[in-house]
This record gives sequence, structure tokens and C-alpha cells, in this order.
Amino acid sequence: MILWTLTHLVDSVTSNGSIEYAVAYSNSVLKDGTHVYQMEVEVTNLSIDTPVPNLEVSIQNPGADHQATFYPAETVCKFEPPSWVGSSLCDSHDDGGDLIVPLLVPGTSVRMAMKYLGSISPTERPIVRIRPGTVSNFRLITPGPATFITRYETHLLLGILLVSVALFVISVSASAPPKRSKS
Repeated sequence: MILWTLTHLVDSVTSNGSIEYAVAYSNSVLKDGTHVYQMEVEVTNLSIDTPVPNLEVSIQNPGADHQATFYPAETVCKFEPPSWVGSSLCDSHDDGGDLIVPLLVPGTSVRMAMKYLGSISPTERPIVRIRPGTVSNFRLITPGPATFITRYETHLLLGILLVSVALFVISVSASAPPKRSKS
């Protein structure tokens, strides 16, 4: 029953085309020593066999009344192979930035990190917008138990197998009749 539940949960994430996104805000420092915040976005294609064409990630100010100042020279984009990045775009400017990936293959991720001067308050910090290109059957999900199990399904199944074998061996050895001594 446990095995069926695990594999069913993984199938529900990977077969429907899921894009996991994680956003992290942290303290940082510019090269000149100025204290700023850093916003990092990681987007992962968790589907089994569906690549995401023209994935767009945009970091923007939340509104006219809450403006952050971004530092374009401090922007970093990272692409995990074998995703196609030949004509990718990692563009940053004073009021945000954009990351466009031509093809995000299954099981890979991309990251964009931007430093900014502003707030990390949930209502005032910069926001992320994600558009999975022309593919319409993808859903955006945040990290959680389902995505953890999806990432480590093989390890979890092997662990359950090892525990089952160990319990079986203990059970068999405990129920074995004692050896009779020759007298």
C-alpha cells in the first residue's frame, strides 16, 4: 500500500507536467560593501517527458507604491545542462529582470538571482511571474512533500525495500526452531 501511494503521488506530479518554482530572499552585499537583499528564483521541470519551450521568468516591482532598485551588474543566471540555452536571455535593468529559456528539458532547472535595494516584507518585496511558453498543460507548484517524494522516489523505494528485507530476515530468524544438540 505504501509503495502504491508513493508511486501514485509521483505519477500525479510527473505525468501532468509540473513546473516547480522556489523563491528565496536573503541578505547580501554589493562589491562596494553596500547592504542589499538578494532574490533567487529556481524553476524546475518535473515532468517525465515534456520539455517546456520558451519558459519566461520575470522579476518585477510589486506596484508603483513599492519600488525596489535592482543592480543589473549583480544579476546571475544559471542553466542546468542539457537544457537548450543557445538563444536564452538573461536581461536585467534597474526595475527588474527577465529570464527566457528556449527549451527546459524534463528534470532540469534554471536559476536567476538579482540583488536589489528595497524591502523583503511580503507586501513590498519584488514579485515573480512565470510563463511556461506555448505549453498549456503545465501547472506551477511550490516545493512540498509531493515534490520531495518525486525527487527522491528511487531512494525512498530502495529504503523501504531494505527495511522490508531486514524485517523479513529478523522475522524468519526469530521463528526458526532452535538447533538440537547431539547428546
